[in-house]
Amino acid sequence: MGISAAIAISDILKVNSSLDTLGLNDNQISDRGANAIALGLGLNTNLTSLDMRQNVQIISYGRKSLMQILLKNDIIKTFGRIPVLLLKNRNVNKQKLDLSRSNIGDTEVMIMAALLENNSIFTKCNLEENEIGHPGTEAIGKALKANTILTSLNLKSNKIGDNGAQAIGESLRYSA
Repeated sequence: MGISAAIAISDILKVNSSLDTLGLNDNQISDRGANAIALGLGLNTNLTSLDMRQNVQIISYGRKSLMQILLKNDIIKTFGRIPVLLLKNRNVNKQKLDLSRSNIGDTEVMIMAALLENNSIFTKCNLEENEIGHPGTEAIGKALKANTILTSLNLKSNKIGDNGAQAIGESLRYSA
């Protein structure tokens, strides 16, 4: 998807009041495209579900733009498979977050991690068999430093590599 298509989607999001679900997975959306879509999300009052998984070209300011909007937005319930609203509302009836085999990557995990930093409800988080790499595990590591409630984290079968493992290890050393 080119930048002009992302800008068109952003323009639609700014004025559309009927669309509640938008799936944009695996569309080669770039940082610039994600930034444009985030601008549209900032003005949208109806969208409750946005899926942008498997857009691996979103790497820097596109992630930051999406994160800023999603942290402020109280309408979007899910981003990818991340239960954004649930993580914000600290639902006391649910203590386990199971996102195994959800095809989530670094962008989704970075947003989830930002929400987990201040979450005092979830004690278990299963992220097994996803597409999480070093940037995602760095964000999880940062969240673990702030979140002392989480007692179980499953990152089996991801793409964390040595740097990701080091980021998690550093956070565990910090919290010990």
